[in-house]
Amino acid sequence: MVFLANDLRYSISRSTVLSVAHSLLKFLASQPDSRVVLIAGGKSDFTPSDLCPERQSKGARCGYASPEAGALGLPELLTPPNCFLNLAMGKPSATHCENKCENQHRWLPCSLKLRKLTRTLSSTPETQSKVPSLVILGLGDRFNVMLHSYKTTENSELNANPYELCFGFDPAIVGSICAEISRGLHLTPEISPLFERAIADWFPQPNLPALQSEFTSTLVSAILTSQISTQTPEKADTNACSSAGASLIGNPTTDIQIKTALLREPGIQAHLVQPPIPQAVVPSWQQPEKLLQELLRISWSSQGAQVILQRSAVLIQETFGVSRCLIAFYSAKDERTLWSAIAHDSSIPLSARQTHDPEWANIEQCLLKHHQGNPWATERNIGSTAAESIFLTWLHTHPQKIEPREMASLHGASGLVGLLLLEQWDEKREWQPGERQLLHLALQLVERGHNLATLYQQAEERITHAALLNRLVAQIRASLELSHIFETVTLELGHLLVADRCLIFQYLEEQQCWKPLTEYRAHADILTAMNLIVPDQKNCCSRTLRNLQVVQVSDTRLVDDPMNRSLAAKYPGAWLMVPIHRQQKIWGCLTFAQDQFPRYWHESELRFITTVADQLAIAIYQATLYQQIQAQNQTLEALVRERTAELESFFDAHPDYIFVVERENLRLRFCNHAFAQRMGFDNRYAVQDRSILECFPPLIAKSFAKQNLRVFESGETLHEQETLVFPDGIHHFDTSRVPLKHSNGEVYACLGTFREITELVETKQALSLRTEQLQDALTAANAASQAKTEFLATMSHELRTPLTSVIGMSSALMQPYFGELSGKQKEYLKIIHNSGQHLLQLINDILDLSKIESGKASLTLSQFSLRQVGIESLELLQEKAQVQQVKLTGDFAELPPADEFWGDERRVRQILLNLLSNAVKFTPPGGEVWLRMQCESNQAMIEVADTGIGIPMEKQHLLFEAFQQIDSSLHRQHEGTGLGLALTRQLVEMHGGTISFHSEVDAGTVFVVYLLAQNPK
Repeated sequence: MVFLANDLRYSISRSTVLSVAHSLLKFLASQPDSRVVLIAGGKSDFTPSDLCPERQSKGARCGYASPEAGALGLPELLTPPNCFLNLAMGKPSATHCENKCENQHRWLPCSLKLRKLTRTLSSTPETQSKVPSLVILGLGDRFNVMLHSYKTTENSELNANPYELCFGFDPAIVGSICAEISRGLHLTPEISPLFERAIADWFPQPNLPALQSEFTSTLVSAILTSQISTQTPEKADTNACSSAGASLIGNPTTDIQIKTALLREPGIQAHLVQPPIPQAVVPSWQQPEKLLQELLRISWSSQGAQVILQRSAVLIQETFGVSRCLIAFYSAKDERTLWSAIAHDSSIPLSARQTHDPEWANIEQCLLKHHQGNPWATERNIGSTAAESIFLTWLHTHPQKIEPREMASLHGASGLVGLLLLEQWDEKREWQPGERQLLHLALQLVERGHNLATLYQQAEERITHAALLNRLVAQIRASLELSHIFETVTLELGHLLVADRCLIFQYLEEQQCWKPLTEYRAHADILTAMNLIVPDQKNCCSRTLRNLQVVQVSDTRLVDDPMNRSLAAKYPGAWLMVPIHRQQKIWGCLTFAQDQFPRYWHESELRFITTVADQLAIAIYQATLYQQIQAQNQTLEALVRERTAELESFFDAHPDYIFVVERENLRLRFCNHAFAQRMGFDNRYAVQDRSILECFPPLIAKSFAKQNLRVFESGETLHEQETLVFPDGIHHFDTSRVPLKHSNGEVYACLGTFREITELVETKQALSLRTEQLQDALTAANAASQAKTEFLATMSHELRTPLTSVIGMSSALMQPYFGELSGKQKEYLKIIHNSGQHLLQLINDILDLSKIESGKASLTLSQFSLRQVGIESLELLQEKAQVQQVKLTGDFAELPPADEFWGDERRVRQILLNLLSNAVKFTPPGGEVWLRMQCESNQAMIEVADTGIGIPMEKQHLLFEAFQQIDSSLHRQHEGTGLGLALTRQLVEMHGGTISFHSEVDAGTVFVVYLLAQNPK
């Protein structure tokens, strides 16, 4: 469709302006959905009588009042009107259509400030300051159009085209103008409600493409008619068929040509340029539109792709008057012509007409040469050698960017290349840019129509293939006999593909050969191949088929390998072999043959046959599986009988009581010998298939039936203990009942097991009694332990008071405050002081241990340095180590420089002192004790090692018990109460840590403590 460009300006004469205005007003009046038509003039160049001559014929007058105003009760205007409005009250109705002729002449005079409209209408500063000579606005439900004209110069004698004519179709601008008109109608308030009513539910929207094209045809026809009528006969004859009527502003060389008009189509934008050319060759302004519309109509017809191509070629050839028009679609992948059509001028004799397509090599070179520039070329080496002028344009369905320096081949490109080739044989011809754009657009329409026809054809093929496939699948599923399935498939596929021969071969892996199973022949004269068993080593296509690939030969004359050449000589024509495989393993193949003639196997045929082969593979698998199942059924039945006997013997040998009771009549369907003997029978045969109500004792039968009914009603497994009274006494059983259900969920029987647990129940009762006794003893022991803890805490607290006095007084007496003491006195006081200190330490340990055991002890958290605590602990024990001649060292290299640890500093120091003191105490002279500390993340590790006497294995379990010592004899060599390590373990556990040790006699002991950093919160 040919559209006038939006916001382009054209230089035209006054008569052309009037002609365009008349045509536009007439067109707007003919539209049933016209809402608003506005005529406005800012100067006296165009009077209302000039613009609307029919108003004068109807008795309307241009002045300060109008008959319409009086009819509507409007007052006469005090100022001359500069605008006239024709309003339709809302959407078109039947009444509106009946009074259409009357409404065409209901022009309402009003006054608007046109200079305010100028800012909206004009896009350039120089025109925004001008008052338009003419404004025509058309508004409807399907369209919006605006025409405005300015006078470029006051001296019309010096300029034959003194007016600028502008068109606008932008809905946003038209909406802005409507808003400006609504604000400007305050000068005529009586018309404002009518205008608001007319645009009440209107909203700006782009024009419909068909209506936009109709606008274009109307306006261009008016321009052409006006310009031709104003020229002299000689001049009109010369330029009658040229695209005259207007010239683009800024090009003074021509006065009557429209140099540029915008050609719009989805995906294509180009400028249509039409210079003066001979009348018999170049179409007029209406002819491009008619050509494109006719091509569009052909493309939407329900005809085949070939018919669409042929009709399009004839139409283009006749429209452009060329000698030959060729349209072809090539497959760039395999250099094949898929579709083509050729149209010749009727004056060319049949013997002289060329009906061949150009060679793909020439086309490829042309595409590579011109791909970066324009989608067309004028090459003499393309097409006919007799042509004086040649024009070629193309479309690529999947365009690729081709670098000129690389000149990459199009062979690997997917999709199609569409070509439109025009040849002029009788004379040379210059192909104008407008013709090139029009032909390129025409090729697009042809390609679109071709695609639609191809899609329609493919849809029909899919429907046919789907119907056949459904029929084949139904027949395949209806029968599991392979011979019948093979006959059906070969017959249907042979008819569908119109092939001379269709066979199904099976590949016998053990014999290494291909054996025919079923054959279809189009007629009896075709030789049969049922007796042809092909060894695998002599089958030229075997490797390809075993690789699960299709073998297709369109022309056996092109086969070049010796093995295939001999087979092609025997069976000339075309071959197609499709593998039949299951789980990536070859089973056989479907083979088609076309005798004597070549044939191209289409991709749709290949896809369909491959689908049928897949379905056939499924059918073969199902049939084979069915045969295997049938063969296995007999074996399974024998195995079931054998297994049933084995299960019965197994159940009979089982010590548990096993039974199956049916819901109906509570019949005992099965039980083992143990169950029958428990119920008082010799064997299961004496009780099976009888009701439990008639063969069990009444009390047992009642209890037994009650529990089974619970399972029948709930449908759930029941597991519980039951107590039954038998003649030999009370027995306890662990019972489990499982419901047996049909496929619909209905319970039909109950499978139960009984296990004798009488001895277990009696033992459990005895254990329960013993447990109660032990619980009472444990409670008493805990009470005694608590009393002991409280006693120790109380006694230790009472002992600390006098001990503090003894220690203090002995310490004071040792000082020379009261005079000098003798040696014996000092010795005795020192013994008293040291014994008091030892006793106080013992009491403190007892207090700490009792607090921890009673849960009253807590940590006093602070952040401290592990290195500092370790150094201080070593210093406190350094004197004692020296006295015992033990080397005491520390290793803090693995601690960070600024180690900070959250915990109870006093308790950590107490842990270190206890471990180090024990190590020094139990290390003989000359030994060594060392302390190693490290801290990672929120965990600290303390290791205390010595080379002391070690701990015997049989006493290591007593190490952390309170008041326990390794040397507990009356003549022990090392003092102590046995509370140090017990207290240490309690302190470590308060920090959330652990303590462990490793010791060997006479080798030493290593204690390892892990402490967790505490959360200060």
